[in-house]
Amino acid sequence: MGKSSIKKIRAQNKKLQELSFLDTERLINELESKQEELEKYNLELLKLKEELEDSKNKYRDLYDFAPLGYFTFDKNGLILDVNLTGANMLGMKKEYLINKPFSMFIEQDDMEIFRAHCKDIILKQSPQSCELRIIRKDGKLFYFQLQSMPVNDSDGKCRNFRTALTDVTKLMDTEYSLIEALELSRNRQAEIAALLESTRSILKYHDFESTARSIFYACRNLTGASSGYIALLKENTLEIEIIFIDSGTETCSVKTEVGMPVRGLRGEVYKTCKTIFNNNFGESKWAQFLPKGHIKINNILFAPMIIENKVIGLLGLANKPSGFTEDDSRMATAFSEIAAIALINKRAEENVKRSEEYFRLITENSSDMITILEADGTIKYESPSIERFLGYSKTELIGKKVLDFVHPEDIKVAVNTLSNSIKNPGVSLSLEVRFKHKNGSWRVLEVTGKNLLDNPAVAGIVVNSRDITNRKVAEENLLKLNEELKRSNFDLQQFAYATSHDLQEPLRVVAGFIKLLAKRYKDKLDTKADEFINLTLEGINRMDTLIKDLLAYSQIGTKGKTFKPTDCAKVLENALANLKTAIEENNANITYDNLPVVMADATKLVSLFQNLIANAIKFKSNQKPHIHISSKKNNGEWLFSIKDNGIGIDPKDAERIFIIFQRLHSKSEYPGTGIGLAICKRIVEQHGGKIWVESEKGKGSTFYFTIPYIEDKSMKG
Repeated sequence: MGKSSIKKIRAQNKKLQELSFLDTERLINELESKQEELEKYNLELLKLKEELEDSKNKYRDLYDFAPLGYFTFDKNGLILDVNLTGANMLGMKKEYLINKPFSMFIEQDDMEIFRAHCKDIILKQSPQSCELRIIRKDGKLFYFQLQSMPVNDSDGKCRNFRTALTDVTKLMDTEYSLIEALELSRNRQAEIAALLESTRSILKYHDFESTARSIFYACRNLTGASSGYIALLKENTLEIEIIFIDSGTETCSVKTEVGMPVRGLRGEVYKTCKTIFNNNFGESKWAQFLPKGHIKINNILFAPMIIENKVIGLLGLANKPSGFTEDDSRMATAFSEIAAIALINKRAEENVKRSEEYFRLITENSSDMITILEADGTIKYESPSIERFLGYSKTELIGKKVLDFVHPEDIKVAVNTLSNSIKNPGVSLSLEVRFKHKNGSWRVLEVTGKNLLDNPAVAGIVVNSRDITNRKVAEENLLKLNEELKRSNFDLQQFAYATSHDLQEPLRVVAGFIKLLAKRYKDKLDTKADEFINLTLEGINRMDTLIKDLLAYSQIGTKGKTFKPTDCAKVLENALANLKTAIEENNANITYDNLPVVMADATKLVSLFQNLIANAIKFKSNQKPHIHISSKKNNGEWLFSIKDNGIGIDPKDAERIFIIFQRLHSKSEYPGTGIGLAICKRIVEQHGGKIWVESEKGKGSTFYFTIPYIEDKSMKG
């Protein structure tokens, strides 16, 4: 090859290399700029930030493993930064080269060329190039082409310069090597341009389909494929959904809206998470899975889109005239990664939009008023609900001092609460305050809030206010009603007590005269008269019992004595003593387990046990009465049971028996007033428990009642 040809080729190579360096510099600057924009745009989305950070590292890898050596020099040729390729070119580790003079690697005879190169960059303030011989650490000599451009500070003065090193040793040997290097340079330039365009599309488009289309075409044009698509995995993970497809010059009659099954070569990609290509697809086992109407496939390549180590989609390419190569696989993988990042970004944008819409709907329809205050109490945000509750529009309040609307009597507590919130970031505030309505009335607000002044997303004190005016009025009315109810209950008890005494006095007089009448005229009148006298005496006795039971029932209505530690064993002992006659007459067998100490009114507890045991004796069966009392701790309360072997109760009557005056048997069968179990129910409920029965007719009954378990140091168990 003649000298003129070599010179011409070198000049062409120099021009191409210069263009490659400028594009590379622009790529690095733009990538860094886009990375900053992505980071700012996705500040609040930590997960996306991590993905983008990973993307940044990948682009850093593109820089480090680029085919060219990239150096940053100061004005004197001191190495400030270098990529891994550049370090390898010199046969040194990257960290060793930082702050070392580049001249230590230059052939002595070419030292002046480098000095002149540095001088021209500073003086001319424009890109410069030169060729040098470099001596590697192992002593071997290589030819390198340097392409440099100045980096100026804000004053326009050259701060340092960046240089791309290209190994042109082979180009100096043969024409073939030179052509190969030129072609490689073109490919790398095309790759970088395509990657850059794909990266731009992430910010350029606001929907994933448009972004995917741009990324696909950049990849397709770079690899030389004729057709392909981008698809995402459906939620069922069994089919893919085509987002964008280009069938090239042929017509594909397969309906893209119908999900395509994950199988064949696609299935292998999803399974292995790796890019796969096949240049003899028509003869492969995968060809059988092509649906009817699909274009003919000679060769095919699938690159997975991966998020969080899971394949979520595919970038597919097909029908490259010369067949796919490992370089195509590498580049398709890079584009599929960009597509995955684009999908993450678009999903994040959608999440932000949904969050904003969600927040807007909540604030507009909330039953609370949401306010954000500055540290000095100035209203910086007000939710639209303020107009619904207090009559003001948002614009009427924003910029005003919140304390200007607080009732004068509530100013002090409001100021103290606000000051405390500012002194203690993160601590919640809570108070009730009267706030002025636009119509001049005062509304009572229940206010809660939190100091988020240090949170850059809020930078304020967030306050939630709820209008509780009606609730406060209702509470006051309820208090009045409670007081009236207490007075009414007291009056009712006094009336019951007085009435019982007033009724008992004439009842005793009538009973006395009837007994006197019976004594004087018994057996002296006819048998009918004796029967009337006996019936009258029985009625008087029943009336006396009824009056006493009603009096006892009415007195259960109040709490009575203060609850104290009460030994249930002693309570049972007293109850059994009161029932001694009934127990002996009926030959009843009473057994019991260890009973606890509870917080209760001992007197009323005696009445409870006495009524339940008496009830068990009264409703005995033909067998000898056997009654067993036990207790156990259960879910924070004491559960007592009184089990008998009596006549039992029909389950449908299990609730009715606790209602006053409700009897299941006639008075002739079983005497009584029907008040005993109603008294038991009131005693148990007064102690905060509940009472019920489990029984079947003819199979005995078990009465259960509970008393809350309350810790007390003086209690034994």
